[in-house]
Amino acid sequence: AVGAVGFGGKTGGRLAAGAADGAPLPATLLSASKDKTLKKWDLSPLLAGGGGGKTKKKGATAASGEEAPTLSCLATVLAHSKEVNALAVAPNDRLAITGSQDRSLKVWTLAADGSAAIRPEPAATLTGHRRAVWTAAFAPLDRVAASGSADMLVKVWSMADWACLRTFEGHVSSVLKVRFLRGGALLASSGSDGLVKVWSIKGQECVATLDAHEDKVWAIDAYEPPSRGATGGGD
Repeated sequence: AVGAVGFGGKTGGRLAAGAADGAPLPATLLSASKDKTLKKWDLSPLLAGGGGGKTKKKGATAASGEEAPTLSCLATVLAHSKEVNALAVAPNDRLAITGSQDRSLKVWTLAADGSAAIRPEPAATLTGHRRAVWTAAFAPLDRVAASGSADMLVKVWSMADWACLRTFEGHVSSVLKVRFLRGGALLASSGSDGLVKVWSIKGQECVATLDAHEDKVWAIDAYEPPSRGATGGGD
């Protein structure tokens, strides 16, 4: 089963004809799976004037009613020794990060020029979590990433020297999702304890705890400005 997917932040072209005709298409798509692998996918069949690619005989269809293109895998790497739960792609498309049941995070170098032909290459292994890693995210501006784990900890990592910059404690169960806010100044986390916590990176403290769910909180997203967010839980 596929556990996580991630689009890059850069644009690789425009979508071909369909419901979203001409909309920007990310240059990078990665997926991570319970089979311990990280895969990179060819998005060229979706590009306007990009040669079409194969289409499914049966199954999924595009919003326009046409057959949905089948994407080809460009590269597969064995990413971890156990299932991969988390995946994020940096806004500049140069790095990706994965988190696993093996308690580690791995940072991957992607093609600096956006070339789809270059396979992800390992750059660093980040250790420090004591249980499975469930979530990872990049900050939108600074070269940092964050992770959350079944050890109830949230960690912030440098993408310059791979050091752990911050460790936040406060959840009483697994951390399931992390998401940077306000350009990376704040970090939101949600957990199996039903809580959403907001952390100040600079202040190194929890600045807010939101208790509005009665079950695990699996999802967080936000748009800014203004500062608004949404959460999704098992309740």
